[in-house]
Amino acid sequence: MRQDIPSRRESIISAALDLFALRGYEATSIADIASYAESTPEAVTSYFRGKHQILREVLTPTLQRIDTILDQHEAPDIATEPTRTAELVADLINCIADAGPQVVALLEDPAVGEQVYAHAHDGAVTERIERALTAQLSRIDPGTVVPMSVVRTAARMRAACAVAAIPTAIAAWAEINPATPVIDQDVRDTIIDIVQAIITGPYSTAP
Repeated sequence: MRQDIPSRRESIISAALDLFALRGYEATSIADIASYAESTPEAVTSYFRGKHQILREVLTPTLQRIDTILDQHEAPDIATEPTRTAELVADLINCIADAGPQVVALLEDPAVGEQVYAHAHDGAVTERIERALTAQLSRIDPGTVVPMSVVRTAARMRAACAVAAIPTAIAAWAEINPATPVIDQDVRDTIIDIVQAIITGPYSTAP
């Protein structure tokens, strides 16, 4: 009976998480993970088809929690109500901060973003926030003509920046305050202000 399976599998996941955070996803190989976990590449691939599957397992709990948060907050007028936007961002901050510094570092990695898009949720988080942002159409001055293509492009860009800003801001705070394990309300409010500035600014009408 292989009673060591759970602990060996968890040690591989833990090793991969450490290395992904320290070296970056692209720079970490299966051989690196095996060595760090005091195992062999064959042992790693007996549990996971590749490092993309390890990454997916590491991030899935956080991504599922983000999906749940969006389910709770999703509404066509989120982007036009500052209070609701702040509540959504606060919940996302709590979710990402609770995931721990290693997961926060992963979420900052562009290569990880590509893997999340390709393998985990097909970009659902960014796309759902984009749908909320398109509600800003109602905030545009009626006398100003802004083509739909401009609005949708800007919304997509803003959504991507807003999603990226949260883990980036948390990571920056953690780097400055390594001995402080909990993000206080002032820091949360600052991150909320940053995200709201990204998603509520005026659309450019320049040609």
